[in-house]
Amino acid sequence: MFTRKTHPCVAMACAVAALLVLGAGCATKSYVNRGLGETGKRIDTVEAQVEDSQTRIGTLEERADSSEQRTGQAETAIGELQTETRRIAQGKLLFEVTLSTDALRFATDSSVLGAEGKLLLDELASKLKEQNKGIWIEIEGHTDSSGDEEYNQRLGLGRAAAVHDYLAAAHAFPLHKMNVISYGESRPVAENDTRDGRAKNRRVVVRVLE
Repeated sequence: MFTRKTHPCVAMACAVAALLVLGAGCATKSYVNRGLGETGKRIDTVEAQVEDSQTRIGTLEERADSSEQRTGQAETAIGELQTETRRIAQGKLLFEVTLSTDALRFATDSSVLGAEGKLLLDELASKLKEQNKGIWIEIEGHTDSSGDEEYNQRLGLGRAAAVHDYLAAAHAFPLHKMNVISYGESRPVAENDTRDGRAKNRRVVVRVLE
């Protein structure tokens, strides 16, 4: 029987080749596994980012809806105010009451109502309540010419606002049916060079319109 002998060097070369192939296979498998792991991490990261983006989009949509609602409410309120303003401008004057600021007991340079002034407004409120519910009230603030024009404008507005606030708080007159305006020193009813004239010019006029 014929037996073929393999040279030791050849055998050694084959063994080394086999080891290289096995090593390469392990390395390839390790690389693939590592690549898959990194890909999985990237997918998880992308999914998290998508979720976060969707959450932010939902929040923005909610804010947009809320903003649109507030804008709609504001537009409605403005429309109602404009309608009421037009009604006041076109309204029929029922009567007018002039209250001197001395009678209302405003202290000098003050827009705080005194106790006697509140009693006077209580009487006025009783008269107003006798009217029908469709009335509108315009409250004008006037001053004398003491002090500068800008200051008098603010003072007249503050005193008219004090009457407005008292009628609303003490007698539940609707705020949207009362209008406040200041004419400062611009509409005197008497000369400002006498004490009596200045007293007449310091006044709050309440105009009741239908």
